[in-house]
Amino acid sequence: YGIGVRQSGDAVYVLRGNAWEKASKGTSRSLAIHMGFVYVVAIDNESGYQRVYRQPIADMTPSSPWDRLWRVQKELSGLAVLDRGHVALGLHEGRVLRWEDGSQEWRPDIAVLECRALALTLFEDTSSSPAPP
Repeated sequence: YGIGVRQSGDAVYVLRGNAWEKASKGTSRSLAIHMGFVYVVAIDNESGYQRVYRQPIADMTPSSPWDRLWRVQKELSGLAVLDRGHVALGLHEGRVLRWEDGSQEWRPDIAVLECRALALTLFEDTSSSPAPP
C-alpha cells in the first residue's frame, strides 16, 4: 500500500501484480497499517483540520467510507499505530508525537530521545496477540 504523488495528498493505492490500483477515496498524507486496518492522516473536509481515519483492508474500495478517529493539531508527516489501535505515533517537524486513547492532543513521546527524525516505521510482533475487537 502507498499514497499517490500529488503534493497536497492523494488516495491510497495497492500494488497488484505490476500495477498500482486506486484502493480508496480521499486525500491522504500519511499511512500506517496495523492489524488488518489502514490508517491515514487526511484533511477533514468539514473542519479543515487534519484527522486520523481508518478502514479495514478487507473492505477497502475506492468508494468505501473511512472511520473518523482522532483530530491532529499539528501537521504529521509520518504515522505509526500500535497496541490494537489504542496508541499512535506521529512525526511533526522531526519530533515524535504520541497519542493514546482518551487523549485530546498529541504530545511529545518522552520515551524517544530528543533528536530529529526523517521517517517513522514500526514493527510490532503480533503473532501472540489476540485478534482486534
